[in-house]
Amino acid sequence: MEKGVRLSKTSPSFLHANSTSHTWIFSAIAELIDNAYDPDCNASQLRIDKRIIGQKDCLIFIDNGNGMNPDKLHKMLSFGFCEKVEIKGHKPVGHYGNGFKSGSMRLGRDAIVFTKQEDTISVGFLSQTFLEMTNAETVLTPIVTWDSKSRQILHAPDTQGSIDAITMHSFFHSEKELLDEFQAISGQTGTEIIIFNLKTSSDGMLELDFQSKPDDIMNLEHEQMDLNTTANAVNRPVVEHKPEYTRSLREYCSILFLKPRMKIILRGSKVKTKLITKSLSETESDVYRPTWLKKTMKIIFGFSPQKQDYGIMLYHRNRLIKAYEKVGCQKQNNPLGVGVVGVAEVDFLEPIHNKQDFNKTARYNACISALGRKLDDYWNEKMSADGNNTTVNRSQKPDWTWVQCDNPQCLKWRRLPDGVDDSNLPDKWYCYLNPDPTHKKLKKHSYQPPQHVQQASSSQDNKPKPVIKELERANRQLMEAKRREEEQGEVFMKLMRQNKKVEKKQKKLMQEARRVKLLTSQSEALLASTSDQPSVSSRNESSDKKKTYGVNITSKAPARPPSKRKRHEGEHSDAIIMTSDDGDNLPVSKIPKIEREPQDVKPCNQTGVTTTYAGSNGAQNPTELGSGYLEEIDNLKRDLYNLRRNVAELLNFLSPDVKIDSDNLHQVDAIVDDLNKQNRMGQVEEV
Repeated sequence: MEKGVRLSKTSPSFLHANSTSHTWIFSAIAELIDNAYDPDCNASQLRIDKRIIGQKDCLIFIDNGNGMNPDKLHKMLSFGFCEKVEIKGHKPVGHYGNGFKSGSMRLGRDAIVFTKQEDTISVGFLSQTFLEMTNAETVLTPIVTWDSKSRQILHAPDTQGSIDAITMHSFFHSEKELLDEFQAISGQTGTEIIIFNLKTSSDGMLELDFQSKPDDIMNLEHEQMDLNTTANAVNRPVVEHKPEYTRSLREYCSILFLKPRMKIILRGSKVKTKLITKSLSETESDVYRPTWLKKTMKIIFGFSPQKQDYGIMLYHRNRLIKAYEKVGCQKQNNPLGVGVVGVAEVDFLEPIHNKQDFNKTARYNACISALGRKLDDYWNEKMSADGNNTTVNRSQKPDWTWVQCDNPQCLKWRRLPDGVDDSNLPDKWYCYLNPDPTHKKLKKHSYQPPQHVQQASSSQDNKPKPVIKELERANRQLMEAKRREEEQGEVFMKLMRQNKKVEKKQKKLMQEARRVKLLTSQSEALLASTSDQPSVSSRNESSDKKKTYGVNITSKAPARPPSKRKRHEGEHSDAIIMTSDDGDNLPVSKIPKIEREPQDVKPCNQTGVTTTYAGSNGAQNPTELGSGYLEEIDNLKRDLYNLRRNVAELLNFLSPDVKIDSDNLHQVDAIVDDLNKQNRMGQVEEV
């Protein structure tokens, strides 16, 4: 009675009836994992193992969470109490207040809970065996509490009865044995759940298989038999593919959370949890936002590493509700959509009480239809891109490789560089082991791994691992080397271009120099031939230098004997015949007699030239040159002046130390002679 009103009773048989909602045994285990994950407990590590206590197989759950006080423990052992709230963005999974009761009673008939806080330690007992043996009319939950420091019982009206019930109907037969069991919780806070009298199948075998794999718990499944009465078909096994997570608890725990935050240790070995959205290949993102949804829902599509496992992964508050739900073209009996996985967090839908499905509301149906259309679009886009409609040759390698830090204060996921094989990673991995320094995030926490972990890590590589500063310095040096290499490449190309320009200028200079040489030789020859004419020149004939337009023309040719007079036989007999002192014929510059009009004179390309004039009768006539010859000489002087200006400009370009004034071109001859002596003009011949 309470306030004069009778209290409702809960029949002990309800414990079993309530547990039957978990048709799949792993869903019952997931309920206990949820309790450790929720923000009120906030455990960073959960251990699941099998122990033999009092000659009985027991399933053990130990977390390092916040623990529970006696009042909270009592509400957990009762029905319908849920005080879980969101803390710092961490949303609770449980909200019915029924998970522990349904899950634990599905796994076994009895469960005992040890929980530890800084001030108190408590034991709670939920047992069908105890209720049946005592003929209880309602569910009774014995609870005992001690002071965590003095280990003295905190007396309550039901303390002694609770101790008697626990010690009589469990394998802990004394108060001391109960207190000793708290040593299994290594930290100052945490909770241990021991489930015993585990459920068995119809053949007397445990439903959970602990024998097949020593580091895993398997779901003992019986082959489905084809009972068709057709001949040769009776008792034939039905072959049907089932995802690995339906048989292996390790595989199920690896995908249980969309963003894993809690480390799970299954039978002494860490579960390698997966970021399901990061374990796919050729990923693409899409959005879904109906009119009744305030926030856009993000959907990730990609190809699964296991081709047989495909469909939509539906999460609710970070917890997996439905796995590999076939939608769209995947429902058809053809290869369309095979291998494609979609991942979505549908917090706006309502899970049913066993958290293995959603209530089939109009919103659920609309969401599934939209996911089917979007999956079809993704499939058609990928298949049309490579021109086939099969996934046989598609890459099964994930786009990224991620690993979770084992630091209890971190537990964050780090992306590894491309090419790192996650199968070679150590069992305990920490942020400082990341080869990519940009993802180490060492400043986030100062956690140091245990000594044996450091020794094991160092034993894998005898060379000392570089510290962050050394890696950063090496990276800077590498970037600087690359920058210098690029600059050197640019300078090299610039020098190549300049070299081509210089070669072009040198070639032009050589051509101009040859022209100057030829004109100089021709001019000197003509001047020498007119030296006896007063009208040609009034300069001092005894001078070696003849000034023309302000340019000194110095004859460098040594004195040579008179050239031989040679008669040019031919059609134009009256012509100038130019011969060298060694008797070789030179190019002939044909000039008619005085009475004829002057014609162009071809240049001579050799030095040491004397000019003779021959008339039709063979007589020399050097003093009878007319005005035509004077004009020809003036033209040659002008050409010579212009050519020397060009040579001066080229010399200024090629030799920075040479400066020739454009108004003082008489320096050209002296500079050219000096350059010839110093051999600074390369292949340029003597000018």
